[in-house]
Amino acid sequence: MSMDPLKVLLVEDNAADASIIGEMVRDTGVDSNILWLKDGEVVLNHLREGNSVDVIILDLNMPRMDGHALLKHLRDMNILHKLTIVVMTGSSSPLDKERVRKAGIKCYLIKPMGIKEMEETTAVLRSILLKLRSCYSPSEPERVPGGARLEQ
Repeated sequence: MSMDPLKVLLVEDNAADASIIGEMVRDTGVDSNILWLKDGEVVLNHLREGNSVDVIILDLNMPRMDGHALLKHLRDMNILHKLTIVVMTGSSSPLDKERVRKAGIKCYLIKPMGIKEMEETTAVLRSILLKLRSCYSPSEPERVPGGARLEQ
């Protein structure tokens, strides 16, 4: 029995960056469906509608609702701990890194600028997606947003 593709939610306001990040996800070789949403408000609506995701790749600097505000809303909704979130941003600010770490997010990547950095970032994404893939067996019927298992 084959497994369903991972549901990757790409939260990025810049179309060129979204295209590059989407290509890096495809280059991981892990079967996935990528949904591109442009800001945090749209993500909240998507999740409130009952849509599930396996991983969120999140930019911090976006209009309307930025990544920090989205993380706060997800925490307030009591689902942040159930989600796998990769922050991928252009910000190398120590303050941004600290805020993300305090929100409980362990993966903070700077958007790659060159070919070598893209290859390294793709390798990190591959590792994360393969780890997620190994957490789910084909017989596992139910997941909550973020792919976390529902406790019985």
